[in-house]
Amino acid sequence: MKNPYVLDIDAESKYTMAQESLRYGLIDLLNEKSIEQVSVKELCQKSSVARSTFYAYYNNVKDLLVETEDWFIAQLSKLDQNITDPANFKNPQDFGYFYTLLHFIEGKKELLTALVIKNYDHELVEKWKLAIKSNLFKRIQPQKFDLTADLLFEMLASEVISAFIFYLQHLNEKDSLPPEQILQIIANKLADFKAYF
Repeated sequence: MKNPYVLDIDAESKYTMAQESLRYGLIDLLNEKSIEQVSVKELCQKSSVARSTFYAYYNNVKDLLVETEDWFIAQLSKLDQNITDPANFKNPQDFGYFYTLLHFIEGKKELLTALVIKNYDHELVEKWKLAIKSNLFKRIQPQKFDLTADLLFEMLASEVISAFIFYLQHLNEKDSLPPEQILQIIANKLADFKAYF
């Protein structure tokens, strides 16, 4: 059966130092304000990049935001290639993959705080859900696919993203949930999900 979840992102494998500086400058600014409040001038000052260099790569700040989303999703998708290995799905209680993913998410805390917690970037979340659904479809290879299956894929992808965002929001709290408990909840959801197929 053909995978209905086609992930089409435009992410380069290499970026210049200027592009990386602009990306991190944008993330810093989005932790302080909304995308509509970020000007090219301010972004270039924050990133120590000339405006002419910015315009050599981007037409506007939104273009940089889209590239940043795609950069994150490309890295996540590369990591998610492990999810397509059926051997990794035999026992949902094996948290090796999810520990790797949690570590990745922690490493992208500033980006995710800026783009999902402080400024809800709907496009990023939709791309993230699509990446999860695409890789899960490859992993499960369902014999049937109908609206119920599509709904289950959507719900699981949304729940996984919500769990990771919840984890980030409470990461440094005294009484936060331990990673093992969050991973157990995700594993239980995966087991329920797999039972449908």
